[in-house]
Amino acid sequence: FYSYSWAAAAFSAFAVFQAIAIPRYVDSIALEVYRSGIIYRRGWLFPAATVFRPYKLQGLRIKQNIIQQKRGTCHLMIGTAAGAFRIPFLPKEAVMPIYDWLLYKTETYNGSWI
Repeated sequence: FYSYSWAAAAFSAFAVFQAIAIPRYVDSIALEVYRSGIIYRRGWLFPAATVFRPYKLQGLRIKQNIIQQKRGTCHLMIGTAAGAFRIPFLPKEAVMPIYDWLLYKTETYNGSWI
């Protein structure tokens, strides 16, 4: 019943699906910045959105490896009391103003965090 031809066909189908799915997922990632917060949208097969208020920020950093440096992309790592999350595959020139804006909004917030 099991043969190498079935395994090769299954692997080929999986490789074709990955070749189609990965670029679509990377292209589906969007970061929308509004005056009161940020909406992070992702996913083409099962779309999802995360709303983030800047005053709830507890940690913020930009992560970039050697391959991303060559491509000009990076990950924005955001830490909150509910946990950390990563916004991947963003252009570095688009992330830097958002990074600066988030730091500004966090430091100038006068209300309670809770």
